[in-house]
Amino acid sequence: MARKDPLKRVWVGPMDDGARGSIGVTVSAMELENGKVRMHFDDVDHVEGKTARGWKHRVFVTSLELDTSLFDEASLTDEEFAGLGRTLLGYLSARMEILRRKAGGT
Repeated sequence: MARKDPLKRVWVGPMDDGARGSIGVTVSAMELENGKVRMHFDDVDHVEGKTARGWKHRVFVTSLELDTSLFDEASLTDEEFAGLGRTLLGYLSARMEILRRKAGGT
């Protein structure tokens, strides 16, 4: 069953001011022939002098495959959503720590 407004469930936060940090993780979704959707998480660096869209791929982080129905309805359990959040937060936190160490000369 198709939803009338597929983006309605998206959280809306503060307006985008265009500012970005030097590191990030992108997420892409790809439909597979086996009735699943694969989400790829990639480590990216912000390209100096570019807008919010200026990112350069660094390295693959992880991926997740979901049944299309679960993906379409965002029907993960709270534990699964929390696991995704912990993975992304942990990865970005580790990258920032590395950058801080390099900046401090250690």
